[in-house]
Amino acid sequence: MLHTPHACQFCGRYVLEVEGWAESLKPGHKVLVPWDDDPSVFHGFYHWSCVRASEFGPKFRTELLNWVCQKDQLITVRGEDGLLHDTVRTGLGYTRHLATVGGGDIYESPRFDRWVFAETAGPVHFLDIDQARVLSEGKPLRGNNGGRHAFLPEDPGDVVAGWGLAEVLDFLQVRDVYQDMIDRFAPEYSFWRGSPKGSSYILVYSLSAMRPVPSDIAEFFQNYLQRYTLKIPEPVRTNGDQ
Repeated sequence: MLHTPHACQFCGRYVLEVEGWAESLKPGHKVLVPWDDDPSVFHGFYHWSCVRASEFGPKFRTELLNWVCQKDQLITVRGEDGLLHDTVRTGLGYTRHLATVGGGDIYESPRFDRWVFAETAGPVHFLDIDQARVLSEGKPLRGNNGGRHAFLPEDPGDVVAGWGLAEVLDFLQVRDVYQDMIDRFAPEYSFWRGSPKGSSYILVYSLSAMRPVPSDIAEFFQNYLQRYTLKIPEPVRTNGDQ
């Protein structure tokens, strides 16, 4: 397990987070480390492309689904004291397996209008009803661009405020990891603010790109939503709501 700030747990290189491309897992989710027989919790950052390319991608997928597709369960984890402890993992409860499509499996929440698409290669996509509708209409789905914090290993100086995404990635020496996103998925990057912290730097930014959801997922929702009944009815709009 790598503990360098923002290091990908699969390749060791820097992770600049962007939904659907490079993300992180919090230790509170209690997903187990996929490459270690000793039960420890996976937490930290990862590039989705690294998950897909890794020999541990299938095991990582299994662990993610153990968390995502089950209810609360008892697991055994080695604690900081070096001893094994039983602990409850709060599952997300996507227990309904709807379909197996070309790129993976689709699961549904029995309580909410939400779905998960688990790629066969490892990564997991979360989708709400609005996002499923966008896909069903054949439109590309853009990821969330909300403000994010990144701990840069070195202080780039005031010039960072004027950089575009490519310059940030070049500074972090990971442009190659994001090249497919840059070339084909229309990323949008904005510098918000930043401040030095010792020899390092705290960057606050927004970054989104079109999410790489396979076309067969869109085809699935085109058919499925035609007969789907909302679990949580949408509020009735009045003229004053428009």
